[in-house]
Amino acid sequence: QQQQQTQRPLVLDVRAGYEYRAGHIKGAVHVPITQFRSRLPAILEAISAIEMATGKRQPVVCICLSAHRSVPATRLLLARGVDAKQLDFGMGAWAWHGLPKQTEPVTLDEAVERLSSKP
Repeated sequence: QQQQQTQRPLVLDVRAGYEYRAGHIKGAVHVPITQFRSRLPAILEAISAIEMATGKRQPVVCICLSAHRSVPATRLLLARGVDAKQLDFGMGAWAWHGLPKQTEPVTLDEAVERLSSKP
């Protein structure tokens, strides 16, 4: 249980492209909610690859602007046995707290490589 809590989450940003490009959590992968269902097989494959490399269950955090669009994404993942959560209050709260953002895009492959490596 302790190891699972220390595993860095895979962050999936389900906002529109213009929102993601304006700034997102460092390392967040852009998967627009409108494409989430069609990209789900690749997301599940990526989660599996990380889990095989680390030997740990991979937590996933879904995020949008206000925690509304992330609900269906989180539910889809939970229905497939993924340890998924949504970020309460979304990027709106992230920005309100002055937390850092990045504008460089992150691919799913880059996230798998980063999360599969030893911390």
